[in-house]
Amino acid sequence: MRTTDPVRFQRACEATLIPAGTTVVVPEGTEGSLTQALGQSFTVYV
Repeated sequence: MRTTDPVRFQRACEATLIPAGTTVVVPEGTEGSLTQALGQSFTVYV
């Protein structure tokens, strides 16, 4: 997967806003761009 691949959430996911550290839920169907993938952690621009 390239770091600019578009993504669409297939289920609601808990996420952490950076840099605030606030926990949010990203709803199913939300689209974004994958900007970084390290192991099991991902950074997504929504």
